[in-house]
Amino acid sequence: MTEPQTKGDLEVIFSEESVKVGDKEYVIKPWTLKQLIQAWPFLLEAFKDMKLPEGANASDLPSFLLENPQQTISKLLPAIVPLLSISLGIGQGEAELIEIGPASIMILRVLGKNIAHLKNFLTLAVGEIKTLTGAMTETQSSED
Repeated sequence: MTEPQTKGDLEVIFSEESVKVGDKEYVIKPWTLKQLIQAWPFLLEAFKDMKLPEGANASDLPSFLLENPQQTISKLLPAIVPLLSISLGIGQGEAELIEIGPASIMILRVLGKNIAHLKNFLTLAVGEIKTLTGAMTETQSSED
């Protein structure tokens, strides 16, 4: 008797999701490095003035965005077309024709799909910076 097949860890972590809008089906999946680099300037611009709750840090931003969908959509509105274009691999002309309701749902799902990756990236980056600056400080102290 064969074992029932289960999804591998990578299939769960990097899962895809299909969203049907009218007669068109779009696939939402985690960003590639290239997509993240393309999306990053739009994300920075959209959220540059966003105020996080007191005591929160950069690694809390992804969770905050999903917990506040109305604020997130209002901040992202100017960037929805390029972000959907980048994330779905479609032209900006096609992204512009998606109605605002489905576009809003898809952009939140795109962020949701990438939230864990961004949060982990920010946490690792901050930890790596602390490690590097700590090592540099120790090296400078030993040279004195």
